[in-house]
Amino acid sequence: MKKALVLILTIAMLFSALSISTSAIPEGCTAIDITANVKFSTVVDMYVNGTPIIRDDAKFVYASEYDLTASVGKAPGSGTRTIEVQKFDKKLYKDQIQFDVHFIDEGVFMYPAIWQNNAEDGSTAKAVYKFTVPEAGKYEFVVIGCAEIKAENVGKPEKERGFSYSIDGGQKYQVNISNSPLVFLQGYNYVYSVEDAQKAVANKTYEFYQMGCVYNITADLTAGEHTFEYYHLEYNSADGIMNTGNGPRLNYAGFYYQKYLDETALKAYKYPEAPEETTAAPTTPKETTKAPATTTKAPTATNAPSTTTKAPAVTTAAPKNEAGCGSIVSGAAVIIAFAGAAFVAAKRKH
Repeated sequence: MKKALVLILTIAMLFSALSISTSAIPEGCTAIDITANVKFSTVVDMYVNGTPIIRDDAKFVYASEYDLTASVGKAPGSGTRTIEVQKFDKKLYKDQIQFDVHFIDEGVFMYPAIWQNNAEDGSTAKAVYKFTVPEAGKYEFVVIGCAEIKAENVGKPEKERGFSYSIDGGQKYQVNISNSPLVFLQGYNYVYSVEDAQKAVANKTYEFYQMGCVYNITADLTAGEHTFEYYHLEYNSADGIMNTGNGPRLNYAGFYYQKYLDETALKAYKYPEAPEETTAAPTTPKETTKAPATTTKAPTATNAPSTTTKAPAVTTAAPKNEAGCGSIVSGAAVIIAFAGAAFVAAKRKH
């Protein structure tokens, strides 16, 4: 009985602390920050290290194939980024982890990408994607993208980059990539060697345009059709104020979804062996939801292209009020979940 009372008092103290800290969060907060819970890897590191981030059952959804009827806000900019990784050993490729982004030769990748454009009032654009899972269970999502932060803007909260997402219109989450290898600092440098790419990540100089993976994003899904809603970063990590301009956006290529594997299963995972007659990487992507309608070679200029190649998305409803919010919500959610579970466990013991 005494233990139960102590537990109840502890929970009460936690809620009291939460009520004080959350009172400072600006009105309009919607996204829970999960940056500390996700993992990051560049494409080069994924192949060189053989990390099974994208597994044999993964399906890819192109960023450019969002649902026009369900998306809200100004249409995103779009174009194809062509990257040449020199001295890339084709033996590193395995059919099962082949990127579905128009591989055209060993070491050359083409990524049809979009970059979100906010409305004139600063409201966040939303791109909606439909996908289907064959059976109920826990699934993992791998978001593919990168973003530029100019060297002089490193460490400035208002210049942070990232994205937000929700599934089936549910709770919104955000990931801040500003301290990850998915950012680059010195303009749009598309040609580099494997050694250059790995050295840049090791030294945290990030001077090359390297598409990367954000993984360990999970959700429990029922069998059938679902939606994935994509936004740019909702608020920064310092004061919780959202940049209402276009700064927080990614060069976003799309996302994979696949069955989730826990840490033990992931360590034991082995890719199925490719047929012996396969001597080179395939020239066509594996199964995707839909191939992009057009692809254009990436510009060689140092600035990102501003042209839009898709028709504007139809605004079916007024965008949500995205006034800004603080990352303390993430801690609140974790504490509430932990406290509730602990209370139930204690109650069962008594």
